[in-house]
Amino acid sequence: MRLNTPLVSFQVAVSQEAKNLEQFLDDMEVFRSSFEAFKRGGKGLPPVPENLVKQWDTLYGAKDRLEKVHDYTMKCQNMEEELVGPRPEWGHVADASKLMENSVSARINKVVRSSGDLSAACDKVLHLIGSPSEKGVGAEVHDVVKSLDDASRKLHDLTFGKQEDAVSQAACCFLPLDRTMTGRRRRHAVRSFL
Repeated sequence: MRLNTPLVSFQVAVSQEAKNLEQFLDDMEVFRSSFEAFKRGGKGLPPVPENLVKQWDTLYGAKDRLEKVHDYTMKCQNMEEELVGPRPEWGHVADASKLMENSVSARINKVVRSSGDLSAACDKVLHLIGSPSEKGVGAEVHDVVKSLDDASRKLHDLTFGKQEDAVSQAACCFLPLDRTMTGRRRRHAVRSFL
């Protein structure tokens, strides 16, 4: 049920459409009380035709539906404020800038800007790491590891000799001894190798 007090008792700017509907509902309530007094009649007042009373009752029966439209309009306005902030024509609200900053669209804009920054940072990281089309830090690290392997192999060759020479010496060790050698010659060949 609607009272004769305005619906906007909280501090929110109201759109003109909602104000018009609210004013109409208030005027309708004032007219109802006047019409009820007129309907009762009195000294020297003509009787109200029954047809007029029925039409008024039908019209007043639509009041609940109009109040639902008003509530829906206010709900839509609140959703719009949440999405984009208050409209300038709704009047100046004390914290209008704060409402705009906390609106969904402002938050989406912040996310878009942040995602742009994140995308730029990812592109920079990909550029540094490298990709198939361009060298990056990863390719440089791979080149350094390859250079270290080459240097390690050269140091090993300088220290212990080339690996090919060592392999050929080891291979001759495993060649079977000539079976025609006698015991003394065989022992001498093994001792000379050692």
